[in-house]
Amino acid sequence: VFENMTVGPSPLWLQARLTAVGLNPINNVVDLTNFIMAELSQPMHAFDRAKLRGELIRVAEAAVQRGKAAIPKWFGRLPRGTVIVDPCLAFEEKSGCPNSYVSGTPDGKRPGRWRINASVTPPQPKLPLEGTAFHETIPGHHLQRFVADRNRGYRSIFSTPFHVEGWALYWELTLWDLKYPQSPEDRAKGINPTQQIVTKGWLRASHRALDEKHSTEMEPYHLHTRPEPLKPNEVYRFDISVEPNAFQFKKGNRIRLEIVNGDSPITDVLWTHYYQPNKIGQDTLYHSAKHPSSLVLPVME
Repeated sequence: VFENMTVGPSPLWLQARLTAVGLNPINNVVDLTNFIMAELSQPMHAFDRAKLRGELIRVAEAAVQRGKAAIPKWFGRLPRGTVIVDPCLAFEEKSGCPNSYVSGTPDGKRPGRWRINASVTPPQPKLPLEGTAFHETIPGHHLQRFVADRNRGYRSIFSTPFHVEGWALYWELTLWDLKYPQSPEDRAKGINPTQQIVTKGWLRASHRALDEKHSTEMEPYHLHTRPEPLKPNEVYRFDISVEPNAFQFKKGNRIRLEIVNGDSPITDVLWTHYYQPNKIGQDTLYHSAKHPSSLVLPVME
């Protein structure tokens, strides 16, 4: 716990170390956690303890409301009762109160409850709540329980973990693909949603020479026989291949391309190179009609 700390710019040495491993300096608190993450390969997060609990509850309630607004598009019969966010009590949080759903009454007089752990000690990240909301409430377990209660009781004998959790997991992933976990406010601000690293590619700039005979549109082939060091203030083209992968991107999916001038000790653990401070410089990336750049991907019919 940090106390009596003023948020501001990090010292230059810390900014330089982060820049060298492809991380953008933000402020002293965030930079410190990123520095420890880079040094120890241990992800860390910093939270404002005074604001965390209320913010977690707000995020959870907003996600539930997005689920309620979306559900009429897919279902004709809706639950009689509502579902509410029910934060765990202090003594429950200490014992590790998990995110879970508690059924309401079939007549809807008592609402279903989504129990969440909004503890500030240890702090809980808010991002998983936005995805879990659709798993535990609507259209997950809350709607699932309503459908089950409409049927005859003897059918519950066929209830299995694969059916119970399969329903909730299906809707959690479906709404994730439809970008429901990201709030409209964050989307309006241009904040990137959570992402997953799909593949990577590497190229040492001085080894950019291509073997035209073996190169194709989808796969550049480099000679690696005659290094050509870069000259300052000159513009160069680089053809960088990425490792094959089996991901399929559907219409509406967002693809994020990151270009950095060094390896990351977090995601390139087996291939990382340590950069001394004297290797730190400035790179300019060109993307214009005169200097076009592109990401080439195969299209499946």
